[in-house]
Amino acid sequence: MTEASGDPPQGRFVDDARARPLCRGALALSHWPWLRRFCLALALLVTVRSGCPCAPLAAVLAAEHGAHPAAAALPWSLGRCRGSTRARVAITWPTAADLAINRRLHWGAHVPARVRRWAYLIVPDAAAAGVDSYLVAAVMQIESLGDPLAWNLDSDARGLMQVLHASFEPAINVRVGVGMLGALQQQFGRRDLMLAAYNAGPGAVEQYGGIPPFTETRDYVVLAEYDRDRYAGLHLSAARTARFKAALADLVAFKRRICGTS
Repeated sequence: MTEASGDPPQGRFVDDARARPLCRGALALSHWPWLRRFCLALALLVTVRSGCPCAPLAAVLAAEHGAHPAAAALPWSLGRCRGSTRARVAITWPTAADLAINRRLHWGAHVPARVRRWAYLIVPDAAAAGVDSYLVAAVMQIESLGDPLAWNLDSDARGLMQVLHASFEPAINVRVGVGMLGALQQQFGRRDLMLAAYNAGPGAVEQYGGIPPFTETRDYVVLAEYDRDRYAGLHLSAARTARFKAALADLVAFKRRICGTS
C-alpha cells in the first residue's frame, strides 16, 4: 500500500488479508522478492498462532446492503482484530457553498447520501484523473461508507478513500485516493484489475497475471463493480445481484474465519 506521497501507488492493502498489518510496505513491493517471501512467512506464522488483524468491513457492508442480521454480527474487536474506529481530528465538512455545487452538478441520484455529499470533491477529481466518478463513489462506499473520519486501526488506512497514513482532510484524502485509482487505471487498463490493485496492490495483480486469488480481493472487485453500475443507473440482472449477495456473504464468512469467530 502506498503512503500519501508522490510515490507510485502500491495498492490499498497488502497482497493477502491474512498478512496485515505485518510488513505491509514490503509486501506491496515487487523489487525484493526475498523480502516479500519473508514477510508472508512471518505473517502466516502470526496468523496461525494468534489470529490475524482484520477490519469489520464485511459486517458493515452486510448491514448497509440489507443482509440477514446474522450475517452482520461480526464483532468489532476480537483478539488482534482491532477493526475500525472514528478519528477525533478536525476536518473540513461540506459547507453550504459546497452543497450548492453538488446541486448544480446533478450527479449521483442513485449514490448513497453519505457519499453523494462529497460530489464537489469526487466529480472534479475524477475528471482530472480520468477516472469514472461512479467508480470512485463505489470505492468510497466500500472503503469508508462516506465517513471522512473512518480509521482502520490495524492498517492505519484513513479517511474517505482509506489511504495509508494519509490526512483525514476530505479534499486531500479524495485527491490522493482518486489519483491512485487513475494511476492504476493507466497501468492495467481494465476496471476489475484496477480495483484488485487498489485492494491488494499492483504487485499482486502482476504476480498472478490478473485478480489475485485472495478472498477479500475477489469479493471486493465484485462489490465495487456492482455498486458502480448501480450508482450509474444501469440495469442489474438477477444473476448479477445474486453474485453480489454471494460475494458479500463470502466476505462476511471470510472475516469471521480470519478473526477467529465461529
